[in-house]
Amino acid sequence: MIRGSAAVFISSLASYLPPADAKLDTLLDDPLQAGFLDALEAFHGREPDFDWTYNYAKLGVNRLAERLARDWRGREARALSLSPGMIDSPMARAEGDTFPSHDGTETRVSRHDKAREIPLEREGSLLEITNVVDFLLSDGASFLNGIDITVDGGHRARLAPGRHHQPLSMSKLAP
Repeated sequence: MIRGSAAVFISSLASYLPPADAKLDTLLDDPLQAGFLDALEAFHGREPDFDWTYNYAKLGVNRLAERLARDWRGREARALSLSPGMIDSPMARAEGDTFPSHDGTETRVSRHDKAREIPLEREGSLLEITNVVDFLLSDGASFLNGIDITVDGGHRARLAPGRHHQPLSMSKLAP
């Protein structure tokens, strides 16, 4: 990365569903390690289904932004992740009439019920996501680095306590 550049990785609100766990963090920080899938299955207690695989993958994206922010130290290059919530998009429409509930279980709910979980009680738009990406890549966001930005209408604020991943502790930020 060159001085003044920024990377914005698209994650998901689903990245907040896995429990905060140091073993999981260590595992996701090296997804190319030998035995990764077996270790993930052991952590999960069984082979994760599509939804949980997605949750873990997106948490890995958030952690990548955190690591790169440290790795790019001194370059004035930034790494961020952006976690959209329920967005009216071709991908969401292709998922069908039900969505995973963000209650930490494998329950699926209707599109209407899912939108009611969101404090703004609606889906977001692709334009709302691209506006935030535009800002994150601008000079106005030049001091944002190594964090995840949720664009979810307040949905994350409704997640059950203890069910979402916690940010890195300050002790982990040391060089």
